[in-house]
Amino acid sequence: MRSLLILLFGLSLSACATVPLNEPISLGEKNAAYSYIPLDPLPVSVQNDKGCATTVRTLLDNLPDNAVRIAIQQISGKTDATLGPAVLGASGNQYQVTLDYINADTANIRFLVGYRHPGDKESVPLPITRDFPQDAEVVAIRLAGDKELANGNEVVIPVYVGVGLRLTATVQVIKGKINLSSLGAIAASVEGEKAAGSLVVQTLGINGKQVAASMPLPSELNSTTVANAIQSLGAVKAILYDSANTRVVPRVTGIYNPLPSSDPRVINAIVSQLAKSHIPWSPPCSGVGTTQTP
Repeated sequence: MRSLLILLFGLSLSACATVPLNEPISLGEKNAAYSYIPLDPLPVSVQNDKGCATTVRTLLDNLPDNAVRIAIQQISGKTDATLGPAVLGASGNQYQVTLDYINADTANIRFLVGYRHPGDKESVPLPITRDFPQDAEVVAIRLAGDKELANGNEVVIPVYVGVGLRLTATVQVIKGKINLSSLGAIAASVEGEKAAGSLVVQTLGINGKQVAASMPLPSELNSTTVANAIQSLGAVKAILYDSANTRVVPRVTGIYNPLPSSDPRVINAIVSQLAKSHIPWSPPCSGVGTTQTP
């Protein structure tokens, strides 16, 4: 628990002091949209590998990676914020900042992703570019099996499967510009009356009586609610391996966007396909315990 608190506090409170706000962005940063995208949890279908069919394993033993990730999304307003190592929120704009701690594995899902011009229903979809037409129809089809496509634009989407803890801040910038790269900086801006916001605390695939009792009910965003939320999530993490009081179920917690565009039309099309049916996940063979299914 202490290590999680230190890690999250370090990310949320000190980032504003360690990241220069006036650092120029590179051409690659300007043109690329490759990023982690948190999702509302989606169901997973656990499928043992053939060589592991008789192995007894626990879910948590089969999740090899731990990560803390932050994602920033502009919800409304003009797109004049500075992007780069630090992200500045501009007056009049609304943002959503998500801080995730995830214990996860990666399931690679194949997609056909592209776009068509209006009315051009039969043509092969064109590759997604950073600035594809605003009136374009986005095509995203989830593929099955290993057969390669003869035509079309195939892409592999890394899907994060596991359990986690999430803090989500919704921020409305009232005046000037604020640093969105840490929850500590955002809370300071709220207390300085430069912004207003709310905070949501969420578990991903983790439930139980003690878990529910540990969850806070914050209604506003400030330094106190951020600190209380981080402490509550630390308490949940402390009982994560307590099988008598905690139930863990694998969930899709997010995806990595390998495309050069983060246009909502593209992301929504991919997420819609992921939500149509359970995501298959084959746990690694190295775990020991009992596999759980939702």
